[in-house]
Parts: sequence; structure tokens; C-alpha cells
Amino acid sequence: MLGEVWVCQSKWVVGSKIGIDVFKQLQDQADAVNTEMEPIKLRMWMFAHDGLTQSAETYAREHQILWSTRSEMDLLLTHLGLRQLPNI
Repeated sequence: MLGEVWVCQSKWVVGSKIGIDVFKQLQDQADAVNTEMEPIKLRMWMFAHDGLTQSAETYAREHQILWSTRSEMDLLLTHLGLRQLPNI
């Protein structure tokens, strides 16, 4: 049995928000990891460049899925003394 395991996805979609379907896929992946690896704690996190739709935000809250936008990642990287994400 493992301690803490993270299941993460990055969605670099510029100009639109990430919807609930992506979060359901993340949940399915996390369920598979949970079944196969049996961690003590499983966390989920999503990078969504331009944020989430309202339904995706609700789903994330209800399923305790952490998420960050591009601007939040850049703030964290700056705080850590690292370069911000590139403009693609």
C-alpha cells in the first residue's frame, strides 16, 4: 500500500474553459489508480489554462478536486523563483 498518490491532468486550452467531462475522466483515472494501487490518500489536480465552466467548478468542489489556472500557476512559479509558463 502506498502513502499519498496524486492523479493530475494539464489542459492547455486557450480561449475556452474546461468542462465537466474532463473532470469525469480525471475521476475515472483516479478510481482506477485507487483500485490498482490502494493508496492511503488519493488527491486529484487539474491545470486548466483559462479556468473551468460553472458545472466543472461545482463538480471539482463536490469531488475535492484541486485546480489551477494559468495566472495562478504563474504566481506560484514567480513565488518559487522560477520562470513563468511560456506563451504558446
